[in-house]
Amino acid sequence: MTTINKQYIYGADGEPVAVVLDLETFKEIEEILQDLGDIKIAEVRRCEPDLDWEEISKSEV
Repeated sequence: MTTINKQYIYGADGEPVAVVLDLETFKEIEEILQDLGDIKIAEVRRCEPDLDWEEISKSEV
């Protein structure tokens, strides 16, 4: 598991309003989120029927 080194930025009311991450941690989180998005798409499309490549390649784009 990745350790997330973070710094909070607080608003005038003392409540946290933002977080600062080092670039490497941000890139790791971004990659994980992209992977999760891909998994979600795959799950949704898993129930779709398979397409025939010959039929697809003959159709106009």
